[in-house]
Amino acid sequence: MTQRILVIDDSLAIRTFITKTLGANPGEFDLVTASDGTEGLELAAKTNPDLMLLDYILPDLNGDIVCERLLANPATAGLSVVLMSSNVEDISRTMQVSKNVVKSIAKPFTPELLGDTVRQLLREKHSENPVGTEELQPVPEPRRGIAFAGNSDAFPLYRALLAIQRDELTGILRVNAGPDQSSMEIYARAGGIVLATTRDAIASFKRHPFQFHVNTEQAKVLDEAMRMQSETGCPVFVSLSKVGMLRPERTAALCREYGQRIVSSIWTAGRVSYEFEHLSHLPDFIPATGNSQIPKADEWMLASLRHVGNECLSAIAWGDLSGIPIYSRDGYERIPQIPVTEEEASFLAHIGETTLSGIAEQVAISTERAQRILYRFLCLGIFEYWPAALFHSVA
Repeated sequence: MTQRILVIDDSLAIRTFITKTLGANPGEFDLVTASDGTEGLELAAKTNPDLMLLDYILPDLNGDIVCERLLANPATAGLSVVLMSSNVEDISRTMQVSKNVVKSIAKPFTPELLGDTVRQLLREKHSENPVGTEELQPVPEPRRGIAFAGNSDAFPLYRALLAIQRDELTGILRVNAGPDQSSMEIYARAGGIVLATTRDAIASFKRHPFQFHVNTEQAKVLDEAMRMQSETGCPVFVSLSKVGMLRPERTAALCREYGQRIVSSIWTAGRVSYEFEHLSHLPDFIPATGNSQIPKADEWMLASLRHVGNECLSAIAWGDLSGIPIYSRDGYERIPQIPVTEEEASFLAHIGETTLSGIAEQVAISTERAQRILYRFLCLGIFEYWPAALFHSVA
């Protein structure tokens, strides 16, 4: 029996991709498409689909509103929804409040993942425990003093830092990248990032060597500074500055650079967990600077990502570099506010026009260099990377 699938996505390319993928076997599915939420709601009531594939961000209505209106209409209240988004935060929030969302699928997705998801959901549509319900777990209450906590599987690190920026929070974001990585502490003041540090001073300098030219007496001071960092997180450079071994301007530059270098290892570490604690007062070792001197989260994160080397080449499956980078929805709005280098600006000028290898040729850089630049903006949620094979395989 042919089963009807309603697809709601404002991207013609994505609608075409989905209809070609699911329409590969004649008679298996009847595909109905809509380009916005209003049209989709009308078609849902008229065509009685077996399943809806719903993009979260649409020109007129967000996915959570569409889900709410489906439930309010008796004709569509029983329709199961698969939510599609590149934003894990959108997916997580909507799945918690919309009982008709039975599954989520993160963009970009492969033809195999799309087909398997749809077929499995339709097979289990009338079961007592539909696919996806086991994923809806109650959100635990945060510990006292902790504003939010999570991990990168459900809520990417960049989103946590953007939340700090958006709400102009002051406090500390503690990040743990697993047993083989030292934990990190990122301090924010009024939404800006003022300092990143770690209690593992020795490990931080092993990864990012710094030459100290000291005599015997100064070596004792350095040992004490290392001990202080291990106990409190106060960067070694701050302690050395207090005894006159570093100039204040040099201290600020080193704290900024080493903080960004420390955090750079997070981006390729895989799963990380974190928690943010509100603080009424930051530690004394954090300098009091004007808000105009404090970088915003996007700017600070990009600076940290510039320290990521070729380890990013194995962090994701790049394929044959024929994929096409495109802006994410909020990425297009955020990018004008982020200071970029001349090379990054040249790269940005070709987004959406050609493949990754084509951009490398246009900018006259190596493909490895192009991958490193793209990786920065993928980690920030500025870009999505759709492998061309996804479209070619269903052409």
